[in-house]
Amino acid sequence: MSGAKFIRVCEDDDESPIEVPVEEDDTVLLATLKSVFPRSTGLKYLAPESGCFRGVRLSEGKLFAPPDGWVHVYHCAFPKDNKRKGNGERDTFNSKFK
Repeated sequence: MSGAKFIRVCEDDDESPIEVPVEEDDTVLLATLKSVFPRSTGLKYLAPESGCFRGVRLSEGKLFAPPDGWVHVYHCAFPKDNKRKGNGERDTFNSKFK
């Protein structure tokens, strides 16, 4: 596969990046990302000008390159744990403040 293009992706800062292939249309398939990082739901990167993480645009199963191209080390985005409390936990919380 001559001329193949890859982006560097890691789960967090403590790990070495893994190269993930870029498609001919300069997108990364979410299915490809999930084959390497099964729980991932997308990508984010640290924007140098703001120092904040930015999400990579996802549409129809494809991740689109940021405006400056695939030049960053990308971090997997994972779903947050369900923060909604069950009834028992809510009752305990409410009883503390009555």
